[in-house]
Amino acid sequence: TSGSSYIGKNIKICDLKLEVNKKFLYKYDFMARWNFDITLEKILPIDEDKTYPVCISGKGASPDEECGGVNCFQKQKNDWKYDKYELLYELSTVFADKKNASKRICDVVDIERIEQAQYWINIDKYEYKDINKHLNLYTKNGRNWRKTLTEIDS
Repeated sequence: TSGSSYIGKNIKICDLKLEVNKKFLYKYDFMARWNFDITLEKILPIDEDKTYPVCISGKGASPDEECGGVNCFQKQKNDWKYDKYELLYELSTVFADKKNASKRICDVVDIERIEQAQYWINIDKYEYKDINKHLNLYTKNGRNWRKTLTEIDS
């Protein structure tokens, strides 16, 4: 609600007195001061066959927790717009070189850089199904949800 501030762990969504099509600001301040605009688009009737909460849509991947904050994240994102083409050129050069034909990929390319590129190339994707997997585990397992997620992914 306009001008209100809620701090604490035991806040219920109904305490926020949200209105349909109104935005609210969620401040996630773990040393980096992230701000998220969230809009309540609809309130749907409860479906007894679903587990709640559930995410139905969104935009963009979440930044890495250790990215250095908003400005650092934005700079890295902008840099990768150009770096990905440089990397693609390097890879095409390496793979076109016949001397590398019998070598393992990890012997001729920087795998860490490939992994970074994969992250930044996919940064605008939003995987609500993955988010719902986490929400579902949290709902069913409370504080132990991360342990359960690790067991599922193993």
